Amino acid sequence: MATVTIRPDGYESGTGFDQTGNNLVGRINDGDTGTGVNQNNVEANFKVTMENSSDYSGATINSIQLSIAAAPGGRAPSVDISVKILKADGTALQSTNLSFEELTTTTTNTITSGLTPTIVDGLQVQVTPDSNGCSVREIFIVVDFTTAAPNPIISKISGLVIGSVNKVSSLAKTSIAKVVAVVNYFDRSAVAKSTSTGTGEAVYISDSNGSYRIDHNDAFSVSFWVKAGWNSSLNTTISLFSSSDVGTTSFGSDDNFRVLYLEHQNRIHVDWRDSSNNFRQNFWFFHSNSASNNNSAVAFAAAGLGTTFWSSANRGNVGDNDYTLITVTRGTTNSGASSNLNLYWNDATCGIGFYLNGNSSGTPSQGNSTDKQIALGSNSHNFGQAGNNDETKFNGVTLWDKKLTSAEVTELYNGGTPMDVSTHSAYANCTGWWNFEDTNGTNSISGGPDFDQINGNSNIGPI
Repeated sequence: MATVTIRPDGYESGTGFDQTGNNLVGRINDGDTGTGVNQNNVEANFKVTMENSSDYSGATINSIQLSIAAAPGGRAPSVDISVKILKADGTALQSTNLSFEELTTTTTNTITSGLTPTIVDGLQVQVTPDSNGCSVREIFIVVDFTTAAPNPIISKISGLVIGSVNKVSSLAKTSIAKVVAVVNYFDRSAVAKSTSTGTGEAVYISDSNGSYRIDHNDAFSVSFWVKAGWNSSLNTTISLFSSSDVGTTSFGSDDNFRVLYLEHQNRIHVDWRDSSNNFRQNFWFFHSNSASNNNSAVAFAAAGLGTTFWSSANRGNVGDNDYTLITVTRGTTNSGASSNLNLYWNDATCGIGFYLNGNSSGTPSQGNSTDKQIALGSNSHNFGQAGNNDETKFNGVTLWDKKLTSAEVTELYNGGTPMDVSTHSAYANCTGWWNFEDTNGTNSISGGPDFDQINGNSNIGPI
């Protein structure tokens, strides 16, 4: 089975919603909940037509599920919204009533019958709020389908199927070896990081062989699926992703880049440094539904953890198999400011960090001439900070030599299912991709470094 996300590509002029702005549909199909369309009087009815996809042409449609992000209008404390999924002839496949007390993304019940590619191609979504009004921020439908058995000759080049001219230009930038390496895509396994510490229990790349060398001014993104294994009594820090110069054994002078989860403070912290005194950093916390601290309510809504901290007992908003996609994107400025450094939980932005302009000390000046060692689930200099309780699992780790856009993160999230990254629109900028299939940490991009150290009780196993 496979999934594809379809988004609005047109609308009917309904009553009550703001029809005066430019690119109305673009406000709700851009993967950004910061833009939307607003109700402007009591009688409101807004209908959008969904795009179709060649991905499921000729396939068996197993199910569809609608997601909608909305917030109450004006100063209203809440809003009730009637949502209908309609066929092309206007008959309803599903009618659902949703309630919003704040900006939230909600999914409707999954539809599993009466579906064909033709029906899905003609789908419409109709939104009617109560008199309190609302702001609709995002609408998309995830289509789960099973493709027909491929022609045996065509299947040999299935990894090269290209959906648009834009993808052709991106593909031209990649080597044939990079494409061939991902012709056969599976996602059956993940790597489980042992709760023990030290080199003998670590999951890491011992030498990046020159393919991962970033300095303080390089545009860069890292993304990974993680299934929390720690409990709420950890009371310390977990290094989710960490890199440092090959051979470094002490923190503070190792050109380090880190994505940490501070369990005792329920925050994700990102920093880079060339010494203990020269760094850039920011963090996002998830338990405060407040407009203070640069609107922490955005991260609160993105994570969906409520007021209870992130743990194996409270994973918040998740994709398939209880995994969360964490993505950090950084631009070309040596700054932790929100304009340069961003965090995404699944496909939702976590908003502005605690520090609007970032937090810093000195001026980090990282070199890019030294190969790096990269660790998952522990730091990369002495492989401590591993978590507790159950093993934490990692899957679908990717590195990119660009700052991914919000739309590209949404594409990578793929409705909650780890994707064949070779089909991603920014694949030409992907410098590393690890699925941890079967028994090794092979890089799916030919010539890139493998996770060659999976030691002790750390292991690759079923998702």
